Amino acid sequence: MKLNPLERIVVETVPRRFWQLQVVRWMARAAMPPPGGRLLEIGCGTGHALNWLRRAFGPQRLTAVDLDRRMLAAAADRLRETPRIGAALACADASRLPFASGAFDAVVGFGFLHHVPRWQRALAEVARVLRPGGYYFLEEFYPALYQNMLTRHLLVHPEENRFVSSDLHAEWAAVGFETLACFELRPFYVLAVGRLMPRKPL
Repeated sequence: MKLNPLERIVVETVPRRFWQLQVVRWMARAAMPPPGGRLLEIGCGTGHALNWLRRAFGPQRLTAVDLDRRMLAAAADRLRETPRIGAALACADASRLPFASGAFDAVVGFGFLHHVPRWQRALAEVARVLRPGGYYFLEEFYPALYQNMLTRHLLVHPEENRFVSSDLHAEWAAVGFETLACFELRPFYVLAVGRLMPRKPL
């Protein structure tokens, strides 16, 4: 589900950008994939985090996807202004990622999962496109923050199949992630880093 006009404004504000930078720094302290790998950002928006991700993790290949073509156009403009970032952009649905299995060493998502109606499918897609041993860096918001009495009238999110902390952690483990670090402000917010465990042979 795409952001509504108010949400597009919010994600461009200075406080949100500042917080996102702190999140990247937290992620880099929590786990560090080997440099020179392949990193995917899902829900990149206008691309503010791409340079921070480049500097924090040093990937050889940086790919970013978003469902909203308007946001991607703004990200493309940003990349033209800062060519050293060197990211590849694509329009993609998080529940049907157009990449081969095991294509990435790390995946980063800043609050995209709660916008996906079939979030379990999107989480499974993250696991699919990661190589065994790859890292998932997650920032997410719980319904108490975005579906309370005030925000539910201002923001647009799927109404059904929402996840709280226990749901997210259960599905996280079910698709094969081992938690390396986690910070939660229940019932509102979570940061987590997981490593995809090798699949056991049948």
